[in-house]
Amino acid sequence: MLAEAIGELEEKIRIMAEELETIRRYVERLEQDNASMEAIIRGKNLRTSGKANLLALFDAGFHVCSAHFGETRDGDCLFCASLLDKEPLRHEEE
Repeated sequence: MLAEAIGELEEKIRIMAEELETIRRYVERLEQDNASMEAIIRGKNLRTSGKANLLALFDAGFHVCSAHFGETRDGDCLFCASLLDKEPLRHEEE
C-alpha cells in the first residue's frame, strides 16, 4: 500500500515536472517576443504616433489587436487589420 502511494506521488511529480518545462519554454518564447518588440519600439523615432508604433509591430509580425496583443502572427488577423484600418482580406466570389 505504501509502495502504491509512493508510486502515485512519483507519477504526479513527473507530470508536474513536464508541465513546468512546458511553462518554462512558453515563458522563454514570450521573453524573446518581448525583447523583439522592445527593440522595434526603441528603434523608432520617439516622435512617431502610437498608430505608427502599432504598424511597426504589425509589420514585424506581431498581433496588435486586444485579443492577441504581442503574440507572433502566423498570418493575417482581421482584428488587427480592423484596428489599423488596413484593407481586409477579400476572397474571390465563386
